Amino acid sequence: MVDKAKVIGSFPSRDMAEKAIRDMRAKGLTDNEMSIIAKGDDRQGNGGADNNLSAGMTTGGVLGGIAGLAASAGALMIPGIGPIVAMGPLAATITGAVGGGIVGSLVDWGIPAEQARKYEEDIKAGGAVVSVESTRQKVDEAAKQLRAEGARNVYVK
Repeated sequence: MVDKAKVIGSFPSRDMAEKAIRDMRAKGLTDNEMSIIAKGDDRQGNGGADNNLSAGMTTGGVLGGIAGLAASAGALMIPGIGPIVAMGPLAATITGAVGGGIVGSLVDWGIPAEQARKYEEDIKAGGAVVSVESTRQKVDEAAKQLRAEGARNVYVK
């Protein structure tokens, strides 16, 4: 079995993150290798209490451009942040650790706490975080792609 590597980076907007996901998919990454976390739409009523994102994704535009990841989507309320949406393999980590928030979830995923706090702050500000977990070669290519797409705080593990 090949050890998996990880890369994570943040974008100032969901649109930029969605474009990066689409571009990485076009270069051969699969939805099972990519994840995205973004602030949800505060206008969606109970937003975070409902795990069914299909309506919000089409009517609210919440990450609607990456429907392939929607099967693994989760919406939840994070104290101090508000509603967030998480899609892809990392979504299970975020959804399973609501009490620890995004920082606790990312630390559990292997991201240093100081780095995880930067991602949480970016999400609070309306940005999005994109991660890839795959082979070292694919992760190195994804890291280059994330940087080329304008990601900041790119961390490779």
